[in-house]
Amino acid sequence: MEILSNMIPSVKNDVREQANKRIQAILNDDEVKSFIEEHKLTQDEITASMGRFNEYLLNRENDVNSSLGYNGSYVYVSYLPRDKETEMRMRDGILRRSEYDEITEAFKSVTFDDVKLDEHNAPIVKAFQRQLDEYSYKSGKTGVWLYGKFGRGKSYLLGAVAGEYRKKGIAVTYLSAVGLMKDISKCLDYNDYGAIRERVDALKKAEVLILDDMGAENTRDYGYKSVLYDVFDTRAKNGLMTYFTSNLDINEFTELVKNRVAVALDAERMQERIEMLAKPIRLAGENKRKKA
Repeated sequence: MEILSNMIPSVKNDVREQANKRIQAILNDDEVKSFIEEHKLTQDEITASMGRFNEYLLNRENDVNSSLGYNGSYVYVSYLPRDKETEMRMRDGILRRSEYDEITEAFKSVTFDDVKLDEHNAPIVKAFQRQLDEYSYKSGKTGVWLYGKFGRGKSYLLGAVAGEYRKKGIAVTYLSAVGLMKDISKCLDYNDYGAIRERVDALKKAEVLILDDMGAENTRDYGYKSVLYDVFDTRAKNGLMTYFTSNLDINEFTELVKNRVAVALDAERMQERIEMLAKPIRLAGENKRKKA
């Protein structure tokens, strides 16, 4: 067969025989034969692609999930995710990189090991740990609206939650609501709606989203309806894990939003989405920011 003579140079007889057998096995493989016929590969293309065919068959023998592809010029091997969750993440375009901003960057290295437990936060940390242990992508389980008075350690505690997710290899977007709305306002000043769409899309696709200090943001109709509501609505529909911190409980936050938007119903609709995404948990205790 001509292709064999093209593939096997002048070498020792035993090596030539082994190579001959391998090439013959590749060319006789049903999947390879079907692939060659489907794409009408020429003899030169088959010869040039023999290494890729061999790579694919070795992957199959070793239970590595891959597939053959042809782009019109050459054959290639694509590697596919082993598990369903990873496949879903790739399909949905879920972000694989964690993101912090200037405010939340301070909590980037925090984990549960850094949290000083007390009677107030210990039960909450235990609940968070259980939530992390049971986590799966797009499970539809709710996150947490962590609220309480100023200085109780809410941001720090959710910084630890973010750190624990990252230890599991899960990307987290942890942003200050104040900083987010400042960024949106800057884009509005320049009528850069393309940048806003990109920002909103990234928030929708964050596997775990944490928004810090809800209620402190300075925004009105556009920020609430076209940014926050849009993000919350999409995340609720897709079952993505979302957390919040606030000095306000959810009802108090809704009343605040009602005073900032033209239509009170918009605030109520936002509350519905928040309650779909997160259950309220109050963090009590002393002000940890007080000077001794």
